Amino acid sequence: MYVNKELRKKGYQKQMLIHFEKTFRNYNELYADVRLDNYPSISNFLKLNYIENGIYYVLVIGFRFKNLYFTIKYWDKNRKHIYNNV
Repeated sequence: MYVNKELRKKGYQKQMLIHFEKTFRNYNELYADVRLDNYPSISNFLKLNYIENGIYYVLVIGFRFKNLYFTIKYWDKNRKHIYNNV
């Protein structure tokens, strides 16, 4: 989920999360990926009662702008983040 810089701090992320929860209410679980250095977003997710569920690692090799790349992804569901600023 991405909110443009000029639209931040206006509650749009919260509105989008509420919309997704309503749209996908028939699903048992919803997951969101937040960058570890995005402290405002992490704080917002935690305030909305989302819980941490591990760390998702992504390695990209190549050139994304020319679609000449491949990715390796790994989700460690047992690992916890260390929050310094939340």
